[in-house]
Amino acid sequence: MYSQIQEVAKKESKRIGLKSVPSASNLSELSLELKNVLDNTRWRGFEEAIAKVSTRMSNDQIKLILCSNYFMEMMFSEHMRYSSWYRRSIASSFVSSNPELGDFILKNSEVDEILSFVVDQGIYSDVSILDKVAAEHDGDAQITALNYCSIEVLRGLKDSKKKRVQEVVFRRLGPVECLDQMLSSKYASVRAEGLSRAPVNYERLKSMTNEIARAPFSVLVKKISFDYLPMLLANRNVSKNSWMRKALEERMEKGV
Repeated sequence: MYSQIQEVAKKESKRIGLKSVPSASNLSELSLELKNVLDNTRWRGFEEAIAKVSTRMSNDQIKLILCSNYFMEMMFSEHMRYSSWYRRSIASSFVSSNPELGDFILKNSEVDEILSFVVDQGIYSDVSILDKVAAEHDGDAQITALNYCSIEVLRGLKDSKKKRVQEVVFRRLGPVECLDQMLSSKYASVRAEGLSRAPVNYERLKSMTNEIARAPFSVLVKKISFDYLPMLLANRNVSKNSWMRKALEERMEKGV
C-alpha cells in the first residue's frame, strides 16, 4: 500500500512542480487524521477542525492534496456522497485569503471542486488567469471562468461541442455575432435561445423545418416565413405531438 502511495506521490509531485515529495507514511497518517475529522465532526464545525489539521501539514502536503484527484479520493473514499461539499470546505480552510496558493492551484490542480472554489471566490493574484482556466480546464471550473474571461477566449471556444460551454459562450458573445451557430447547435436549449433572438422570417429558419424539440419549435413556428409552414407538416413530430400540431394550426389559421 505504502509503495503505491509513494509512487503516485512522486508522479504527482513532479507534475505539479513540488520541491519535495511527501512521504507515503505521512500521507497515510494524514488520511487517517482527516478520516477521524470526517467521522466525528458535525458539518458546522468541519472547517474549524480541518483548519486545525492544516496547521500540522507542510505546504507541499497541502498542495499535493488540493491538486491531485488520487489523494482527494484517498482522503474521502468513505464519504463520497458528500465529497463535493467536503472538498470545497477544505479549499475554504486551506486557500482563503492566500492568492499565491490560489494561483498554484489554478495552474496545477485537476480537482474540479477545488478549482471552482478558487475561481468563484477570486482567490488569485492576476485576473487574467481566468483566461487560462476557461481555455484549458473542464467541468464547473471552466464554466465559472467562462462567465468572466476575455472575449478573445470566448471566440476561441465558439466551436466547442460541450453544451454548457456553448450556452455561456453564445450568451456572452450574443446573437449579433453568433446567431447562425446558435441555430445550428445540436443542443435544443441553444437553438431555442437563437430562435428567440432571430428576426421574423429570417432566411436561416427555412432550413429548420425538421426541428423536433419542443422549446425551439415553439419559437420557430411563430417566426418562420408563412410560405414555409406547410413544410412543417412533414415534420415527424407534428403528427405525433398534439401541442406542436395545435401551435402550427393556430399560426396557419392567422394567415400570416
